[in-house]
Amino acid sequence: MLGLPLLELDVSANGFGAAGGLGLAELIGHSSNLQRLALSDNPLFDYPAEALGGIAEAVGNSSSLTHLEWRRDAGDLGAASMGREARVAWGVALARMLRTNSSLTHVDLAGQPVASSKPDEDPEAEASLRAVKI
Repeated sequence: MLGLPLLELDVSANGFGAAGGLGLAELIGHSSNLQRLALSDNPLFDYPAEALGGIAEAVGNSSSLTHLEWRRDAGDLGAASMGREARVAWGVALARMLRTNSSLTHVDLAGQPVASSKPDEDPEAEASLRAVKI
């Protein structure tokens, strides 16, 4: 089956870390036919931001990707412990990804840790929302 295009990739619940995340970003970036990508339930938030940012950038630059499922595992303690600045930075990366990619028609980002939309829960929510607004 060599030479067949990669159309669908499901790496949900695989537990890859920073190096695996960077490798995945490279694979996504070089897959010109990838249409469906599932990344849910991977503990990436325990690892350096470059893995998350690299994947978000690769998804944003994809011109073939139509379906993205990137749900956060409820037990992902790394995401739960992200500080406000990290949540804002991640929200900005997600916003950039969605603004850049014009081929996505289905996106599921349930549970992603972005800054709170309620000012009483996050003192910098207004600035965060301006940065993250799609």
